Amino acid sequence: MLLVLYATLKAYAPAKIYTHSLTLPLLKVPLKILQLSDLHIGGSYITPKTLQNIINQSNALEADLIVLTGDIIDAPPSKILEEIEILSKIKAKYGIFYVLGNHEYFYDIPQILKTLQALKIHTLINENFTLRFDSQPILNLAGIADLSGKNHPSYAPNLQKIIKSLPSPYPFSLILSGHTHGGQIFPFNLFVLLQQPIIKGFKAQKDYLLYVNQGSGFWGIPMRLGSECEITLFELKGD
Repeated sequence: MLLVLYATLKAYAPAKIYTHSLTLPLLKVPLKILQLSDLHIGGSYITPKTLQNIINQSNALEADLIVLTGDIIDAPPSKILEEIEILSKIKAKYGIFYVLGNHEYFYDIPQILKTLQALKIHTLINENFTLRFDSQPILNLAGIADLSGKNHPSYAPNLQKIIKSLPSPYPFSLILSGHTHGGQIFPFNLFVLLQQPIIKGFKAQKDYLLYVNQGSGFWGIPMRLGSECEITLFELKGD
């Protein structure tokens, strides 16, 4: 019972802010990029108050860019109007960028995308966006649809499409992901590891870094044991 109480308090505690300083080749201007993932708005026990706290924490970090790496909306938008209004308050100097997670495929994807676009959020579905200062390219962001979209022709993942349209060399320097929730609840995280080789943090590859966010919210049972709700801030500088 004590573990259940502790895990529930962990789920509703303020998200932990992880800050990482990274060097990216060819980056000419320092940037602060904030990652939120797996809010599951509408599809779990995430309350408007909890969501508001996450938005407040995020805005206080004054990021240049915010990336929303999937499973942000987990209900028909018409059913979560209060939460959508709260989400609309999120701010970043140069914009907010979003990719589909697997849970968005449970609902009306065009309506979800339309709703987010109305909030001035850039939706990147097998697309890239080049951030420019004084007409000079500074950073390229690419968003790929979730693997769950393989049976949805309009929203299937298409890495080759992204690569062909890149204005800069491939591969990517940094890949940001979510989805795993860090396993969310011990000992189930051990079983997640059987299917997902990395459930949180960094994994260095030969040509790039992969980072997996534990989820800024949670899904299903409002419990966290062996994981934390996470907001990630990347402080990027050139080499």
